[in-house]
Amino acid sequence: MHNMRNLAVHGASVRPAPRTEAPRTANATARPRQFPLCKRGGFWQHWGGRGRRPCHDREEETVRLMRLVPAALILCSPGLLFAQGWAEYASPADFFSVNLPGEPSVEETTFTSEYEAEFPARVHAYEDGANRYSVTVVDYTDAEAIHTERAENCPPDVHTGCTGAYYTGVGSWIVDVRGAIDYATWQFLQRDVTPTFFGWNFVDLVEGRHLQLTNADGSRTFAAIYMHENRLYILEATSPAGRPGPEMFQQSLRFLDAEGNGIRYQSVYTNGFQPPPRVR
Repeated sequence: MHNMRNLAVHGASVRPAPRTEAPRTANATARPRQFPLCKRGGFWQHWGGRGRRPCHDREEETVRLMRLVPAALILCSPGLLFAQGWAEYASPADFFSVNLPGEPSVEETTFTSEYEAEFPARVHAYEDGANRYSVTVVDYTDAEAIHTERAENCPPDVHTGCTGAYYTGVGSWIVDVRGAIDYATWQFLQRDVTPTFFGWNFVDLVEGRHLQLTNADGSRTFAAIYMHENRLYILEATSPAGRPGPEMFQQSLRFLDAEGNGIRYQSVYTNGFQPPPRVR
């Protein structure tokens, strides 16, 4: 077994804490363990009991464990020692950082939206043998202008999806932005895959979607999709059949501000609405 005393993950030392147990007496009365009901940002989170307490400490501890434990398991697994070379990759231009096993290539491209607008995008991709990782960032920040230009070429008798309406914006740019996460999710489901998981997810309380797919060749694809400040983030990682999933990649995503600092909100962030206060 590997000695984890000096193992560092994200600059933090993971040290096994000594286990202590209070002495028991013959007259000690067993008490059921209480899990409080926590309120966080207007949402009640049930932990299995009737008490209430602030969720900040519990939530921060949970997030740290979610990021540290998978990384430690990967580093200590036989045949996965290449993970010791993983490092944080940051893209100031696209306002994110993520852990990767090497420097990715960056490709400028375009992304065709649900309402057939062409948005600028960048694909940050890395291949490690049969393992593939990518982060695609689609810039919707000029959606109104791009759709306005597109709508000028709509035929006079075309449906309102092309020209738009007062409640959808010119060229339907408002609903195109609002539906970007679901449309990107739908693109994954059109592949020759068997979905094994699909659900709501968040990273640093930025909401999104999470998918797990089994491909026709037995490999597995893990995808996560988020929308932050009108930028669509599509994370995709594929692992061969029988190999561990890319937790170290997915759980390391961070959103960055203009100064390159990591962002975390006090409550759930939904793109298109007033951002909640930031923890950092």
